[in-house]
Amino acid sequence: SLSKENAGLAAEISEIRDSHNSIQGHLDSLTESSAAEKKQFEERIEALEINKQSLIDKEKERCEQIKQLIHKMDDLELALETSETEFKSLTEKCDELERERKE
Repeated sequence: SLSKENAGLAAEISEIRDSHNSIQGHLDSLTESSAAEKKQFEERIEALEINKQSLIDKEKERCEQIKQLIHKMDDLELALETSETEFKSLTEKCDELERERKE
């Protein structure tokens, strides 16, 4: 009878051990899966950070180009004003010479 009880307990212990091993296996699998997902997320975040920095750098470059274009436009505007003033002055001289010639 004691031997039957021992056999029954041994069977229960074996069943509990199998159940424990199965649960441990699932936990290990979940841990590995979670670690892999975490690594994937970290890699994606890193890629996004690199992409973000690249976009920031491109935007800075574009802003610098716009500033340069504004300076060029200012220079051209000044040159145009100077040309208009010179043209006006030459026109006045021509008109004056024309008057003198007629006199």
